Amino acid sequence: TLETASFLVSSEDTTNLLQSILQANLFLDRREDAYQFHPFFREALLHKLTDAERRSLHRKAAVWFETHFQPEKAILHALAGQDWDCSARLVLDQVQTSFKKGEIQTLQNWLLQIPETIRAAKPDLQVLQGWVWYWLGKIPEAHQIAQSLAECETVSLIQNKGLWAGLRCQLALVQEQNQSALELARMALNETDPSASFIRGILLSLLASSEQALGDSENAIAHFRQSIKDNRTAGNLLMSFFSLISLGIELNELGKRQQALELCADVLEDVSG
Repeated sequence: TLETASFLVSSEDTTNLLQSILQANLFLDRREDAYQFHPFFREALLHKLTDAERRSLHRKAAVWFETHFQPEKAILHALAGQDWDCSARLVLDQVQTSFKKGEIQTLQNWLLQIPETIRAAKPDLQVLQGWVWYWLGKIPEAHQIAQSLAECETVSLIQNKGLWAGLRCQLALVQEQNQSALELARMALNETDPSASFIRGILLSLLASSEQALGDSENAIAHFRQSIKDNRTAGNLLMSFFSLISLGIELNELGKRQQALELCADVLEDVSG
């Protein structure tokens, strides 16, 4: 757009410049308020730039897209501009949204573009990498990250302590360390911002699963019910159904089969409706 172009070239005369290029028929198209060079001409122009000039333009573009609430485009430009601090901050800010959209592979692609030395120096990126590995089914890799991070001095610098405790809780459940998982789930919920509804919904499921594994049926049932409600509100139907199934199993084992059937029927009716 005209606004983007003006920001990138730091010129007050961008309108006349673009108009002159259009009139000269220099491979520039205009569609409403957007301008676009022909791809081949664009590549030819980019080829004339030095690496430093390219990085500078990408960094400027990242700032523009961030301030105009287009975080995914901002991340792509920050990565292309090799602004690793900005890239890390933007990626971490996008965690809940990406989780909600199920864009785990996108998160992984972003993380892998950040040099390993940078990721290692930023513990919150390590926590995120652990979650990404877990969601991708790479449990040993997630466990290795969590173990290494727990032994590292930078662990005290973690900002999102709720996500960190949640990762350890999830891995503890996998290893059937149920008491530890329960304590970590409680810690994670205490450390997580109430506005992070999607993350809290996941953590409630973990808390209920920990209680179920320890035979605390009363609290497990209560928290599975709350998890179903919160996850549905947050748009996490997968975790909502997981909690529903777990709750149905718990009720059935307590001899409350009819209650389990009615609960499942009600929830499924609400979702389909």
